[in-house]
Amino acid sequence: MIKFLLRTRGPILTLREPYHAPKRQEALCDLNIIFGGFVGIDTESGKINYLSQHPPEKSLMNGRCVEYDAGARVIMPGFVDCHNHLLWAGSRAHEFFARCKGATYHEIAEADGGIAYTRQKTLDATEDELLENGRRHLRMLADHGVTTVEAKSGYALTKEGELRTLRAFARLQSEFAGTIVPTYLGGHLIPPEFADRREKYIDEVIQTLAVIRREKLAEFCDVFVDPLALTREEGRRILLAAKEQGFLLKLHADEFGDDGTSALGVELGATSVDHLAGMGSESIKKLAESGTIAVLLPATMFFTQTALNAPVRELIDAGAAVALATDLNPGSSLVFDPSFVLTLAGLRMGMACDEAINAHIKNAAFAVGRGYTKGSLAPGMDADIVVLDTGDYRELGYYIGADNVDTVIARGRFLKRRGCLTDTLAGEAMLE
Repeated sequence: MIKFLLRTRGPILTLREPYHAPKRQEALCDLNIIFGGFVGIDTESGKINYLSQHPPEKSLMNGRCVEYDAGARVIMPGFVDCHNHLLWAGSRAHEFFARCKGATYHEIAEADGGIAYTRQKTLDATEDELLENGRRHLRMLADHGVTTVEAKSGYALTKEGELRTLRAFARLQSEFAGTIVPTYLGGHLIPPEFADRREKYIDEVIQTLAVIRREKLAEFCDVFVDPLALTREEGRRILLAAKEQGFLLKLHADEFGDDGTSALGVELGATSVDHLAGMGSESIKKLAESGTIAVLLPATMFFTQTALNAPVRELIDAGAAVALATDLNPGSSLVFDPSFVLTLAGLRMGMACDEAINAHIKNAAFAVGRGYTKGSLAPGMDADIVVLDTGDYRELGYYIGADNVDTVIARGRFLKRRGCLTDTLAGEAMLE
């Protein structure tokens, strides 16, 4: 039965796709818009159970069904942030000041900054401090319409520290009406204490996988291949061990040059390869011929003022499935707003607004293994819904810095209503 009925005279961006597959090439431009209509929700299951331009028959509606009039505002699926580091301690504002004076990402890292700095702050923080930071980050994401977020560990770089982070994700999920997809980023960096014993650290990462699997603390395993992080062969060792234990795979790949990491991801059947600003034509071809999602992070390249940008037009034209994400993290992309990512995707990479929306919602859902339940509005999908404070969806990337999200619904509960966030991450029941 329909227990909550959302209606608008404006456009409903359904983002539906008939084949349960990521959108590619021309399909990436298709938002599958209904102009004026109704979205019915079963609030008990948190699922959409009606979508039409026409009002539902009375027989389909619960006798106490609540109706919510969005006026002529846009209704669309909630954003899916498919590359997000979510939980850390400490501010790196001093590094931002250094970057504004010309310091590069690698120069900051080599001066004991970067991930190493966040690592120490995260290890020093109490569990309560970490959880409060996570809650704050989730609230800011939800305020901008994010209802599903990937959460990577990777800042503790010790077995117990990584497990503490992943257990914190589980606690946050128990509080959050939206969805957190946990990822073990064991291969983020070689800690200084293992600088001369790299193989020993890789062994420790692999041993930690068994504990994570037993406690069901993560779905994905990720590695960062970079001159400042892991070699490709070290990444391969971790990913092969993770795959053998049933983890899905992700890779930080080809960020500053084509080092063959995205090709490794395709070879291993990774769900996604992320960053990709330095990838070349042969890697693009391999990725386009695969089922692996290309997750692009334009806010990272903007924040670090890197001249490179992912070759999005070549990827789309070749047939790759392209997704977008914030890459929220304290050092290279302190960005909570998907709308700003859409702005950068358009102005710096050349994506059309329609392509960027599909990439940050529909394809992003596939990049975290949720393409069958999230990323579009259709009966049977999770009721993760955003109502914009406008009747024109193109204003998402056009109004920079504006609060253009009026209402956010996550699995049938309000996270934001008429411009006001709810008091808790659990949201509010959908009652007038």
